[in-house]
Amino acid sequence: MPCQHGQVIVSILQDRGEQLTHLGWRKLHLDVDAENHEAIAVDLKAAFVGDAEVLPALLESLPADGPVTAVAADGAYDTRTGHAALLNRQAAALIPPRADAVAWSPLADGRTHPRTAMVEHLRQQGSKSWKIESGYHRRSLAETAMFRLKTRFDDPLRNRRFDTQTTSA
Repeated sequence: MPCQHGQVIVSILQDRGEQLTHLGWRKLHLDVDAENHEAIAVDLKAAFVGDAEVLPALLESLPADGPVTAVAADGAYDTRTGHAALLNRQAAALIPPRADAVAWSPLADGRTHPRTAMVEHLRQQGSKSWKIESGYHRRSLAETAMFRLKTRFDDPLRNRRFDTQTTSA
């Protein structure tokens, strides 16, 4: 799992998948190593499960001793729970805040919350500058990995039960 320098930058991706007749949508969430495009964690959820609810579980499924330096995800993962999970893992959050984002209260030790610093940077410099400086554009490498997985395993989930669909995914 470690990359060139012993660091892993993970991108959290989701694919809405196919609608299965009278079973509803399923969303496939992947942790993809941005360096080597390997899927290092997978989670299949029903469509009604929010994206942000999946982030802590995906991080917990990674080896505890494995280095995770940053996690890139879309704005749907911009929640207190997600950021708390990233702080616990000591990983940088490369998650763009929502357009109406406000500053969060400082951390327990008095430091400015990393998301608050990100919101201030976005206000002062703009999103283009933040994406370049933070490396957020590396997320596109993981998007490419998702595309490759989708084209390679293009079959829909044929099992009827959710537990067997999860195994299939």
